[in-house]
Amino acid sequence: LQNMKNNLSADYVLDNDIDATPTEDWNGGQGFEPIGNSSNPFSGSFDGQNHKIINLYISRSIDNVGLLGYVITSKEIKNVKLENCDITGNSKVGALIGTIYNSSGKISNCSSSGVISGKYRVGGLIGRVNKCTCEISNCYSSANVSGSDYYVGGLIGDLFNYDYPNYNGPVKNCYATGNVSGRSVVG
Repeated sequence: LQNMKNNLSADYVLDNDIDATPTEDWNGGQGFEPIGNSSNPFSGSFDGQNHKIINLYISRSIDNVGLLGYVITSKEIKNVKLENCDITGNSKVGALIGTIYNSSGKISNCSSSGVISGKYRVGGLIGRVNKCTCEISNCYSSANVSGSDYYVGGLIGDLFNYDYPNYNGPVKNCYATGNVSGRSVVG
């Protein structure tokens, strides 16, 4: 899973459940390294085939933190289940995706549980959706989400589509059930 960082435009399929418990001891206690960043974004596809990634651990004081740190894609990310994750970052923090930017891809049938925390733009599944016409459907999060500042959400921390004033929003048939806390703009 970690080796996805070596080819950010490839198409990936998860063939088995993954017990990610050992990630707690990786990289001097920082855990798993998010796949993609703002300089080198993930632009491929990922099909979890309804398998689980269990106990994923990330503790980094950077932006764009999640299984996938920064995503720009016209492809699909689907059928991914993140269970009992423990993910901490600065801003744009989510279990599945830290930031998805300028994307027309689809995110579907994804879920998360565990604890997600950061300063701002923190979400149970996605930290920030920015300038996208992507579709996010049939996803949910039961993660407990906390931010010390603003834009904190049970599913998505910040949905920011000001360049698309006639676009009604990409979220369909999704929900969140975890506890959510932050200073302002909390949902």
